[in-house]
Amino acid sequence: MTDIAAEVQALIDTLTAAGIRACADARDANPPCVQIPPPALLYRFGGCAGIEYTARVMVPDSGTDAALKTVAPFLDAVVVALGGAPTRADPDQWVLPDGSTVVGYALTWSTRQR
Repeated sequence: MTDIAAEVQALIDTLTAAGIRACADARDANPPCVQIPPPALLYRFGGCAGIEYTARVMVPDSGTDAALKTVAPFLDAVVVALGGAPTRADPDQWVLPDGSTVVGYALTWSTRQR
């Protein structure tokens, strides 16, 4: 069985060690920050064959021009902190539990289980 909580916590620890605010729960998001939601699990032959991760790189929604200027260097720092693992970055926006809107990029990547 894959320890999903440990997988998420390891990513949070990696980002935090690099000086990047990170959390698992959207209720704890305080942009600029990274939220790591539960990963997707890929099954094959009855077992977990891989994991697909997402890192939500969030900045305050201060208008498109300001947000793009804020998110670009932050996004680069997150990719470096994650060891270059992300393979895709899609622009996105999220509504946090307090009703505020944040913008940023959803970074995605996958790994194979050993």
